[in-house]
Amino acid sequence: MKSVIAQHDSDTRPVATEEPVRVLVVSDDLPSATDLASSDPDLLWNPDAVGVVGSTCSWDLLGAVTDAPAADRITEHLLRPVLDNRLATFFLPEASLLTANMLLAASRTGLSLGAVLGWVGSENTAEAAHALRETGEFDAYEDVLAFDAQDELTQGSVWETMQMALTPLATDTVFDALSRPGSGRRNAPAPFGTLHGPAGASSSAAVTVHVVRPVSSPWRDITSALVEELRLCAAECARPTTIVELGTYGKGGRR
Repeated sequence: MKSVIAQHDSDTRPVATEEPVRVLVVSDDLPSATDLASSDPDLLWNPDAVGVVGSTCSWDLLGAVTDAPAADRITEHLLRPVLDNRLATFFLPEASLLTANMLLAASRTGLSLGAVLGWVGSENTAEAAHALRETGEFDAYEDVLAFDAQDELTQGSVWETMQMALTPLATDTVFDALSRPGSGRRNAPAPFGTLHGPAGASSSAAVTVHVVRPVSSPWRDITSALVEELRLCAAECARPTTIVELGTYGKGGRR
C-alpha cells in the first residue's frame, strides 16, 4: 500500500487538527479499499460495477480540459487502446492532435462529450474549428486547418483511429460516468471539483473519493486519466489530500 500526502510546495505551515479530511483511494478491487480505507466513501467511481456496486459520481471529463496541455494529457489515455493495432499507431500522432483539439473546442464552448463523439463519428471538423477560432484558441484552430488540408486517405485513416478508441465511450455506463453536471447535481469540494454527484449528497469539505480501476477493465485507461487529473489537482491544492493506492495482485500484492 502506498500513501502519499499531496500538498502545495509553497505551503509548509502545519495543518491544524480540525482540517477537513480529503482522501483519494485508488484500487483494483472494491473490497480491498473498503476493508482498508472506507466502507462508505462519499463518492465512488466504479463504472465496471465491481462488487455489484455502481458509481455514485460522474467525472466532468471536459471540465477537466482547462487548457491545451490538459487536453493532451487526457487524450493520451483515451487513445491508448489503439496501441495494440500496428496500423493505427502509425496515425496516432495526428489522431491525438485532432482529438485533443476537439476536446478543447467542446470544453471552451460548454458542449458535451456527446458532441465530440458526434464530430468523430461524422468525420466533421467544421464545428470544432469554428469553436476554436471563436474562443481564441488559434494554434489549435490552425492544427485543424492543417488536418483538413491533408489527402483523403490520410484523413480517413486518422478518423478510423479515433473512432476505434472513442466510439466505445458511447456505451451508456461509461458515457454517463463522463458527463457534465446538470441540474440536480453538485460538484465535489476541491481538489475533486470535476467530480459531481446528486445534489442531495453531503456538501462537507471533508470527502473520501474511491476510484476502482480493475486490471481487466475496458475503461482502465479512462480511469487512469481521471486518477492523473485528480492527483494533479491535489498537488496544486493548498490543503493536503491523502492518496492511498491499493494493489490486489496475488495476496495483497503492491504496485
